[in-house]
Amino acid sequence: MEKLKKTHGSLAHFRELFKTLPTAQPREADYAAQVAGPLWLRSVAPPGLALFGLPGWTGKRFLAGGEGINLLKGRKGIRPALAFQWSQQASTLDGKPVLQIRYMPDARWP
Repeated sequence: MEKLKKTHGSLAHFRELFKTLPTAQPREADYAAQVAGPLWLRSVAPPGLALFGLPGWTGKRFLAGGEGINLLKGRKGIRPALAFQWSQQASTLDGKPVLQIRYMPDARWP
């Protein structure tokens, strides 16, 4: 997965950038996380994710059949946590295809 060339900027900047991106076509692979946005968002994202049960969130693993799992980095390396389902859907904002990730109500939070 390609990393963003610019990880800082306003939310409006990234809103416009995302309008230009091609539709996501995930393959069965691990994808590294990269927090992008204004400094305040990049600063609060790691501790905020930890508060919601994803300490050390480092990415997602997409599996065949529309399944996946988050990846957490800790002292003992990378471990899977909090499964999800993914599918291609129409965006509620503009109707364009997007990758929708859903966590099931009975998902086991780490």
